[in-house]
Amino acid sequence: SKNTVSTISFPRDLYVQIPGWGNNRLNTSQEFGGFPLTQATFQANFGFTPDYYILTNFYGFVSIVDSLGGIDVNAAYRLSDTCKLPQNVNGFCTVGPGLVHMDGQLALWYVRSRYSTSDFDRTRRAQEVIIAILQKTMSLNAVGRAAELYQLFQSSVETDIPLELVVKMLPF
Repeated sequence: SKNTVSTISFPRDLYVQIPGWGNNRLNTSQEFGGFPLTQATFQANFGFTPDYYILTNFYGFVSIVDSLGGIDVNAAYRLSDTCKLPQNVNGFCTVGPGLVHMDGQLALWYVRSRYSTSDFDRTRRAQEVIIAILQKTMSLNAVGRAAELYQLFQSSVETDIPLELVVKMLPF
C-alpha cells in the first residue's frame, strides 16, 4: 500500500534459478552479475524486482553501529554462542532476551552467530538489529540531519538510493 515500508528477508543460501547461471545460492547472483542480476533473479523466482540496494561489509557495519553510539536491540530470545569478544566467559557470549545495548562488534557477533542456532534465527536477529539501527537513527533527528547522516554512512555502505529518496522515506 502507499506510504508504507515493508521488510522481508531471504536466506542467502536459498537455492534459486539465477538467469543465465543455473541453480545456485541466492547471494551468488550479486557476485555473478551485480545488482542487475540480483534484480532479475528476484523477478524470476519471486515475481518482484527490488528497486534499490544497500551493501556493507563487516567493517562498515561495525562503523555504522559505533557512529550511532551503539544500538538498543530488542533480542527476542537468549543467544549463547562462541565468541572472541572481551566480554566472553570461557569463550562464550550470551545476550537476551530483552533489550540489549550493543556496540558494533557485539552487534556483528549477534547477527553472524551460527553455531548454536539456525539460518532463520540469524535472519530474525538481523532484522532486530536493522530495526534498532533505524530507531537509533530516528532518535538522532534523522529527518533534520538526513544529509549529515547520509554523508556519515556513505563511507560505510554502497547504495543506489539517492539522498532525496532517503529524505522522503525517513518518516516511514
